[in-house]
Amino acid sequence: MSDEDKRMVLRGEIRLEPDSLQGLIDGVVEGIAERLDRRTPLPEEAAKIPKAFIVGHKVVVPRLNGFAPIAEKIAQFSKLEEASKDVAVYRINRVSLWKAAELGLAPDEVIEVLKTHSPTPPLKSMRNMISRTMSLYGALTIEAEDNYNVLRAIDEPTMDRILAYRDVNAQIYRRLDGTRARIVSGRRAEIKRLLMDKGYPVKDYGLMEEFDQFLSKRIYGRR
Repeated sequence: MSDEDKRMVLRGEIRLEPDSLQGLIDGVVEGIAERLDRRTPLPEEAAKIPKAFIVGHKVVVPRLNGFAPIAEKIAQFSKLEEASKDVAVYRINRVSLWKAAELGLAPDEVIEVLKTHSPTPPLKSMRNMISRTMSLYGALTIEAEDNYNVLRAIDEPTMDRILAYRDVNAQIYRRLDGTRARIVSGRRAEIKRLLMDKGYPVKDYGLMEEFDQFLSKRIYGRR
């Protein structure tokens, strides 16, 4: 990356692609680190450096004045992946977005933080991913009914979609109605794992299983 490219990135005139992340850390931030090490005032151009850079599904936050509140906001919906004295690198993924939803954040709030502090707004594909992923949180719950566990969906189409997966359907004793299905005893943890792998987090308010996984395998013929 040339010096002019670095200056353009600092001004937000170049959108960084995912494969430019290392170049950002090793190139653009190099000038910032040098100034910080010298403890000299930042020049006017550097004072306008954006507080965060979106690179693929990563967010790079330079450790400049105002770092702490920006990093705190971004950490609400992302996972810290790398930290140095110059930058902090966060990754946005499904689990981090589900945790954000659990905290009460809405997709629009996450997107607004990224738009506010980055020189370039998040791409449409990222905005869609954030909205879809967070909207799935709370769509499925496991609840106790009498002496068994029931999987409940937010609506009938959601239940139709998840029961279309053969491995998920195999954990169901029978469907009770459009949005409820009784889970086979001993399969509560397994159905949660399968749904998580497919992008569906499950809020679990169900009964604790009374026999261990080994006994469950023997009873239901699993190997």
